[in-house]
Amino acid sequence: MKINYVNNKKKITVIAVIGLLLVGVGVGYWHFVINTKPNVGSQTQVPTPPTSEQVKLRQQTESSEKQDYIESKDSPAETASPAPVPTSPDTISLSTKNTATNEVTIFTELAGYSGGVCKLDITNGTKTYSKTVAIIYQPDVSTCAGYTVPYDSLGSGEWHIRLTVTPTGGSPIVKEIVEKK
Repeated sequence: MKINYVNNKKKITVIAVIGLLLVGVGVGYWHFVINTKPNVGSQTQVPTPPTSEQVKLRQQTESSEKQDYIESKDSPAETASPAPVPTSPDTISLSTKNTATNEVTIFTELAGYSGGVCKLDITNGTKTYSKTVAIIYQPDVSTCAGYTVPYDSLGSGEWHIRLTVTPTGGSPIVKEIVEKK
């Protein structure tokens, strides 16, 4: 009887390759599937959104921290003396500009103002326009929050523009101009 070694070598090679593939698949399965699962005894917590109480508490804490920072002794505002409150209309600049959208923008520059309110009154004959806004503090020159007046609300003629600025801790200061529109 003759034994055919060639067929046996092929069978052994095929079986060895299949065996190695099975071992590789098994190791990969263990590494990526079984090894990445949490332990049976551990508890996995799913994150939940904060409650409204937690949100309020966080906001209060943040607000309190900001206020503490502002009031801290290292703050330059506490070591410097407060700026004097303006008292002269010379500290107010007032101008106008017509826009392409049939409106008039009122520009303001307030030197030395850290806060307060601005009241704008415009008259043209019997027509009037009035608006009160806050002062927007800027280190160099503060401004009134903004005024854009529809041209049709006052019409053409002489616009008598009166800006009353009341700084925080001070008395009202008035600046007036007349513009032909």
